[in-house]
Amino acid sequence: MVRLREILLAVFLCAALIETTLAQNEQIFQSTRSFIQEAFVTEPGKPGILWVDKNLKPQVRKILIAPPYPLRYRYWRHGARTAWILEDVGKVLPITTGIIIEEGKILDIRVLTYRESHGSEVRYSAFRKQFTDARLTEKNTLSKPINGISGATLSTNSMKRMSRLALLLHRKIMEKHVLQKQ
Repeated sequence: MVRLREILLAVFLCAALIETTLAQNEQIFQSTRSFIQEAFVTEPGKPGILWVDKNLKPQVRKILIAPPYPLRYRYWRHGARTAWILEDVGKVLPITTGIIIEEGKILDIRVLTYRESHGSEVRYSAFRKQFTDARLTEKNTLSKPINGISGATLSTNSMKRMSRLALLLHRKIMEKHVLQKQ
């Protein structure tokens, strides 16, 4: 019984140490609320929810590559503009990104929270500008090349995946909106 207590205490202490280490690496560059307010001239209101149905699921899985695959995505919309808060793992931890899309092309992409120990250069505007005006091709790839950052390859790839996903989800929302009008 004493041995079990020692093992549980050791596990608890290791978990606490890991959690503390991860929290130290977390860099918050912008809040979700602030990002959404900047994305729209008017108050966007409550977010919508896009459920990943059987038609959307294979496309999401193909873009994200590794599980877990979300069952739904929150978005904000005003007219032909949508804003998305998405997460994808860089090397080990998720990167939280805000993406604004209008008329099928990326207007802006920002790193809201970065949790990895290195590779945070993806937050700089010099890198992010490459995504401006990118569209989704028929093969669900980006319409323009995105140059990587030495030492931040996994973070760069994560940003590419999230931008592709946001464009795909935007397309689905706009199709759904058109169908509702008919």
